[in-house]
Amino acid sequence: MATNIIFKNKEAKKKESLIKVISDLMSISCDQLCIFFATEDNQNRPNWKNKYDDNYDLQGFYVKIDLEGIPSPWPDEINCILGKFYEHFIWISKRICESEDIHFAWIYAHELQHLKQSLKNPYLLIVAKLLKYVKYEIVDIDIPTEFECDGKAKHIVARIFGEEKSNAYINKMSVGSKYNEARYGRLLQLKISPEYDVEEEIQRAIYTNIKTLKEFQKQMQNSASTNWNIDIDRLCKCENPHNAIMSSVTKISFNDTTF
Repeated sequence: MATNIIFKNKEAKKKESLIKVISDLMSISCDQLCIFFATEDNQNRPNWKNKYDDNYDLQGFYVKIDLEGIPSPWPDEINCILGKFYEHFIWISKRICESEDIHFAWIYAHELQHLKQSLKNPYLLIVAKLLKYVKYEIVDIDIPTEFECDGKAKHIVARIFGEEKSNAYINKMSVGSKYNEARYGRLLQLKISPEYDVEEEIQRAIYTNIKTLKEFQKQMQNSASTNWNIDIDRLCKCENPHNAIMSSVTKISFNDTTF
């Protein structure tokens, strides 16, 4: 994996051997990748809190910089010119860098799987974002891309620490709130078939919620709050899920300027 790893966090540096094991198990081949182990949590986000909570995206993120840029507002310690040098970027928060190894491994494997999804189909995560605005029982795990990432993370954690410790970790995480109880209770039972096709599942989920998603996308475009146009009809009609996603996503142009 052709990667620049930035260890801003000293505790993450101590996990370097674990990071290598996870990366090797994930079998990722990727150029222009930067992985940033932070000394800060992202306090710029409007829902930031100064202690561990239910906000899953505060723990880390993956982004394909050339398509989406670094999420704004980004953490203070990330240099905004990274996009000039890297195509892919993974950020792991301070709280995760300094967490126990098994929790760190879960989050890191989860974000690496997002990278693999993007390498498989660069528009997959853009389409998946639409589903975040549909009322799911549990938003993150019910979106196919997140379901696959948690399934892969569970597999990697079990490979490294053993199934007994993996299940004990999930049970421990399931206390503290109704959200955690529901989420981690489902993760305990989570198994992904080798035949699981995340592109097919995304296409099916879009089709199931087609009316709601078309209305929401129109609202987003009318308010100029998205840079993407997703031809939902085309996406749902194309028989090949990969081609459906690849051919249905385009940048929006305003006044002959493409953003």
